Amino acid sequence: MSRQRAFVAAALSLFAVGCGNAPGGAARLDGTYRLITGADELARIDASGENAESWGTWTLVLDRGRFAFTREGGQACTWAYGALGLQKDNVMDWTVIDGGGARPSATANQPNDSYRFRWSRYRDVLTLSGLQGRSGGDFAAKPWRRIATTPSARDLSRRCPPPPGALEPTGAERRAGAPAPDATLDLSGDLVNTRPATWVGGVASKQLGRGRLAIDGDIEFSRSTPRTRLTFTARFSAGELRGCSVIAILDRPHGRYLWESSGGQITGTSPELRRYLGLPVGVRGVTTTGDLHRVSSRVESVPAAEREDGATTRDLC
Repeated sequence: MSRQRAFVAAALSLFAVGCGNAPGGAARLDGTYRLITGADELARIDASGENAESWGTWTLVLDRGRFAFTREGGQACTWAYGALGLQKDNVMDWTVIDGGGARPSATANQPNDSYRFRWSRYRDVLTLSGLQGRSGGDFAAKPWRRIATTPSARDLSRRCPPPPGALEPTGAERRAGAPAPDATLDLSGDLVNTRPATWVGGVASKQLGRGRLAIDGDIEFSRSTPRTRLTFTARFSAGELRGCSVIAILDRPHGRYLWESSGGQITGTSPELRRYLGLPVGVRGVTTTGDLHRVSSRVESVPAAEREDGATTRDLC
């Protein structure tokens, strides 16, 4: 190959790697990345809210519009996952859906934490930097090296992995357009724990009449306020709704556990109920200590005034 042809080929290769808004940009970034940071490196980062105790081994997985990461260091191990967006000019957005871990202290991310980076990648090295005058924090302390081209949750920490399904897109992110502006949902009923991770029962909805609701997810009743990701299916004569929600189980006085939602949405519908697709919802409920196999459950939509504006829907659970 001549020197001129070699130069052109190299230039085209670099252009393809750096073009974040090109078709297939997400697929080119998909994979597993890792970096190792020391306490001294993080101590030099001037970023509000960051913690110099977040040193250790970070593992990041980018997969089809989702991200998940774990961080192991010393006695702590933390995880988080959420929605990944790639914008023009090599801009990358992260919105945390949930986070937690073992002894997370101040280093664990919380639902709705958001980050915006400028990204570049050369071969297997991904570099992130902060935007809009903000630091990229721990995530931009040094470049990430891609250790696997095929993204997999198995590459994340086994000591504190995120919940199953963390990297599974809900489907709502592929919809162009928001739910119908007047779409609302309110259904409630008593569910019974029929299998270790399944709750089923009849419900009534103001909008859709009587139906049946099934909720799937690992529910733990304890004083530690565990959060978990649930999926649900509601069937009515008018059609079917499918969705997910991130909930916390709160230990309350008078022998009650409250199911409290921090985010959720309708992720799939039958054709007749498509107007609900992407609708933000929450799953809530009450379980008494006298009957841990039953929940008085409610699924309700977020009021229209509190929903995000925009023509597209992002993953919320």
